[in-house]
Amino acid sequence: MMAAADAVKADPTEANIARLREAVKLVRWTLINGNIEPGNEPINILFIGNSITYGAGLGDRGTQAPPVQCAQKVAEETQRPVFFQNCGVSGATTLDWLPKTSLFRNSNRQAYDLTENGGYLFFSMMLGTNDSAESGPNGSPVSPEDYGENLKTIIGKLHSNYPDALFIVNYPIWYSPNTHNGATYMEAGLNRLKSYHPIIDKVVTELQGQGLQIWTGSKEAFGFFEDKPEYFIAENGYDGIFYLHPNATGAQHLGQFWAGSIIEHLPSGEGIEGVTMEAPADAAVYTLQGQRIYDTQHIAPGLYIVGGRKVVVIR
Repeated sequence: MMAAADAVKADPTEANIARLREAVKLVRWTLINGNIEPGNEPINILFIGNSITYGAGLGDRGTQAPPVQCAQKVAEETQRPVFFQNCGVSGATTLDWLPKTSLFRNSNRQAYDLTENGGYLFFSMMLGTNDSAESGPNGSPVSPEDYGENLKTIIGKLHSNYPDALFIVNYPIWYSPNTHNGATYMEAGLNRLKSYHPIIDKVVTELQGQGLQIWTGSKEAFGFFEDKPEYFIAENGYDGIFYLHPNATGAQHLGQFWAGSIIEHLPSGEGIEGVTMEAPADAAVYTLQGQRIYDTQHIAPGLYIVGGRKVVVIR
């Protein structure tokens, strides 16, 4: 902001005064949106998923569901205020979450409500269990290719609505190969679910290349739950007892996996160290996500790392 102020002193034109006003507004917005104290910004998390995210079968989903466990762990580890919305819906597939659906509209409104808290907005999503079914859920079985396209469509629209949001795409976890309730999953479904994992990697890599703040969740979660009935609710099905929904212990572990991914990708809370009207041509400029900006002559206003310092760039 000092650079803008000096410009006004040297040449008090309307253009320079307007730039100074914008600098003041940007710094004020940044500090307020960061809960006033840099490094203590609230963390807002909207969870997108199915019955596993919802907490189906748990004795008290209000305290035991994976989103609750995740939020508690994030708050405990970061010592920041954490707000969240559990938007998991039983039976949901990626088709049910596409833009223009009621699930998407409802979650979009809840995401907007979360932004009122200031700070960071994370979308933590785990979809694919119902997509992988042989029959039953909407659109199942969903091919790996269509699954990937659906993910890109959902995330792309959310990014359009919330361009500063951060995304974690969690890999769907294991279920027993005899899973058969109102829907038919079975071994073919489990194999299809496994085929979604590399698709998630591909989608995330592609969207990172487009500038989105997006990462995959833990690669260890699937193996952690695989063939571990002690972490699941034993459910009676058409082909015997099956394991699909985590029990209270499993939900706690799953929530902790999700929390770890959020904490790992939480932006630095260091304060702003300067304001400039343009990035110096001889300084290395990066986004807060570590992407190098080479065309500094046409850099957009915002927060950047310039020469190792966090700086607000105004135009």
